[in-house]
Amino acid sequence: MGVKGELNKLNDTLATVKAVLTDAGALQETSVELSVWLGRLEDVCYAIDDIVDEFDIVVLKRQVNQRSIKRKVRHLFSCSNPLVFRFRMGHKIKEIRETLNQIAANRSNFHLPHVERSLLPHRPRETHSSVNASDVIGRDHDKDLLVDKLVKVADGEGVAVIPIVGLGGLGKTTLAKLVYNDPRVVNYFDLRIWVCVSDEFDIRKIIGKIVDKESLTLQRLQEHLQEALSAKRYLLILDDVWNEDLQKWRELSDLLLCGAPGSKIVVTTRSLLVVSTLDPIYVHNLAGLSDKESLFLFMELALGKGQMEQHQNLKKIGEQIVRKCKGVPLAITTLGSLLHMNTELNDWCSVRDNAIWNVQQTETGILPALKLSYNHLPPHLKRCFVVCAIFPKDYGFHSSQLINIWMALGLLGSRDQFEEEECVGNTYFTDLCSRSFFQDVRYSVVDFEFRMHDLIHDLALSVIGSEYLVLTKDSPKVPNQEVQHVYISNKVFLRNGFPSSVLQLRKLRMIRVEENISAFWSQSVVDTCFSRFKCLRVLVLKGPDFETLPRSIKILQHLKYLELWSCKLKSLPRSLCKLQSLQTLQLERCWLLKELPRDFGDLVSLRCLSLTTEGRFLPGKVFQSLTRLRTLEIQCCHNLECLFQTNGNKTRGIPSGLRTLVITRCRNLGSSPGLPYLTRLECLKLDRCDKLDLTMDEESIREHGGGLTSLRALKMDSLPNLLTLPQWLVRNAANTLKHLVLECCRNLITLPEDLNALQELDIFFCPRLIFMPEGLHALKEIRISCCPILKKRCQREIGEDWHKIAHIFGGGQLTEAGGRRWWWTAGARSLQAQGWGFNVFFGCD
Repeated sequence: MGVKGELNKLNDTLATVKAVLTDAGALQETSVELSVWLGRLEDVCYAIDDIVDEFDIVVLKRQVNQRSIKRKVRHLFSCSNPLVFRFRMGHKIKEIRETLNQIAANRSNFHLPHVERSLLPHRPRETHSSVNASDVIGRDHDKDLLVDKLVKVADGEGVAVIPIVGLGGLGKTTLAKLVYNDPRVVNYFDLRIWVCVSDEFDIRKIIGKIVDKESLTLQRLQEHLQEALSAKRYLLILDDVWNEDLQKWRELSDLLLCGAPGSKIVVTTRSLLVVSTLDPIYVHNLAGLSDKESLFLFMELALGKGQMEQHQNLKKIGEQIVRKCKGVPLAITTLGSLLHMNTELNDWCSVRDNAIWNVQQTETGILPALKLSYNHLPPHLKRCFVVCAIFPKDYGFHSSQLINIWMALGLLGSRDQFEEEECVGNTYFTDLCSRSFFQDVRYSVVDFEFRMHDLIHDLALSVIGSEYLVLTKDSPKVPNQEVQHVYISNKVFLRNGFPSSVLQLRKLRMIRVEENISAFWSQSVVDTCFSRFKCLRVLVLKGPDFETLPRSIKILQHLKYLELWSCKLKSLPRSLCKLQSLQTLQLERCWLLKELPRDFGDLVSLRCLSLTTEGRFLPGKVFQSLTRLRTLEIQCCHNLECLFQTNGNKTRGIPSGLRTLVITRCRNLGSSPGLPYLTRLECLKLDRCDKLDLTMDEESIREHGGGLTSLRALKMDSLPNLLTLPQWLVRNAANTLKHLVLECCRNLITLPEDLNALQELDIFFCPRLIFMPEGLHALKEIRISCCPILKKRCQREIGEDWHKIAHIFGGGQLTEAGGRRWWWTAGARSLQAQGWGFNVFFGCD
């Protein structure tokens, strides 16, 4: 059998090995021998992955070299010559197969059972972003009690502290959100601030979050804090506090005393020792849900609203399941999601009788439920979920970022060769959301923003185990050789470069450096990193202090995800363009980059690019070569005048496969002639481009085959030249556009006539005008923000455009809410009655 045949067999073997590792992973805690055997199998898994990757790299390089005769000759005499390469790889494959045979011979010693990969059928359910009071069970009394405490001022009371205390998963943060958004609280306080504190009680960071200026010195932050809070009655939520140091709390609280009488600080915490440092006026001890509330929540999630009484046999088992959850909403929600729309009696009994409930846990009733839910994930979702452990607690995720990392680590398989990996990743993300592994999910037009509950993060850490290492001052001197992912959270750790013990971890797949380490992250340190960690797939650096990347970056042939934050890059080396496997290149806040290297088009695998450049246009020849580019984000390109250099040809120089385009703060961008010819574009975001003019000849666009006929989401923010939505855009996207967001377009005069063609219109953050066009059956919410001319034209009864929206208000009624007047429509009430769970209203004042 030839090398190609052996490679195909290796690919099949790799899939089988991953399945065995996933299925047997839960059993290794019961046997040291099994744990060692799985470790050997995992090493082979990574070795196979490297070999498969090397074959892909050679194919990609051959594709690039075909463009030039000189390159073909160089390739013939290089170490990647096909004959030399096949001979070398043939030996590697033979060694791996022999190792696999030895490992496989020992499998029978462990009597590994076949583990069902999908014991419970699962149907995804729709998730929502913010707390909806109607979805929260059993907390009305807690909310009213806390609101009452917040809006009353005792004699002589200054800034008062109220802690909410309880076990993890009880819903402390959810309760705080309910209180924070209650109309009585909104009207009472001049200022409301939400800060997530989590593990590290860093005063400078906390103040930075309060004033939204984290990069300043402590002295400047204190000045901004005084200015922000002085003489104002404020509410500050400090969520998830662990600090038990009295001195640290006093240092912070002294800075917060400048508020007006009646100001309150609400602290959520699991620790009574934290409470002892606060000197509170009242402590709210949050209890678990009652048996009745627990059962109601569980059955609503498992069977759907109002279905409990129709399944009496399942109700009895449900009562036994929720007793094991001991009133903890997170445990109840997780198991309810696990059984969602499943009415098989045996599956419910399997959850009730699972042996995992007998495992002792530090958090009463919660971790067994979470682990049970994890164990029922299919293997592909298990592998994707554990990757979340490499991010810190309370990390603000973006789904696109996570999906790109999944892609880089080879976790996105496709049953359909024509299905793109981003689509597979979105499916995986949606599945994990529907199973309650993510929370606070919010759609942001381009992707989803979300977080993970601390206990879900703990679960991911427990599963990833020794593969993950956080480098701090307390890190082990000799890390486990199984480490694959490293997260550096303490800049002091790198004062003298990478420790020799870490440099021995030659098989690292990922390095994330979140702290700004500009003082320690020299080119020599980076060179060392590149030369030692040749198997890297993901590299994230924040604040490296150099003007160009070291040329040695070409060593990282397996690198697929490179993210650089806040560095002084003026140029990219040509050697970067030798990374034919690179899929994601994020250059965030690298303001000084003058231009792209001329061979940039050789990055033939590039799918996601985010950059800032000082050029006047994006080089068309380069971008036309990036045929796999799907996401392009251009930010703060202050010299950019034209998006793509087309040289008169309407379609020349544009990345035709682009799906997402984001243009932010490009103040001199005047035109974008190539934009209508991005016919596969699905998401478009235009933000703070002062000179952008979208006026174009619709007939010419149609003649040249243009039109955004695939557009699903459009956001336009702060575009002074936008008077109306361009007809060439609206007509072509009428059958596909589902999300339209208009913010701060102060000169916007009118909306298009044919609004009924749109399927969904979401216009967010409107302090004044909100309305629903007729016939939009997929509608969630419609808002228009800060568009004063349009507001006037849509004024009730007398506005020029009132006729476009008048049909919405038939049978509506005027009501008071949040200190303002709202018009609730008959359409909104009927939709709410169908269980859509959203409000539609029109601001009248």
